[in-house]
Amino acid sequence: LVNGLQTEGKLTKTIGAAGSTADIAAAGAGVIELVADAFATGKYAIVVAGSDRTGTSKAAAVLAQFDSNSAMLDGKTVYEV
Repeated sequence: LVNGLQTEGKLTKTIGAAGSTADIAAAGAGVIELVADAFATGKYAIVVAGSDRTGTSKAAAVLAQFDSNSAMLDGKTVYEV
């Protein structure tokens, strides 16, 4: 699903394997992104992904602790970890 959103150009940050030219490509890098009109008009998706499993895990941990991290996520549609 994330690859489809990326292919359609709906992601602000491109995600790729470590060493690629993608925006999120450093080893251990991750991103959380709120995507408007992801699969249908008026429908949103939250993408939690990384350049590798460590990056995805770090992004998921930030989202899993939303209450603790709400101040740093407030008002952002893209958050890099």
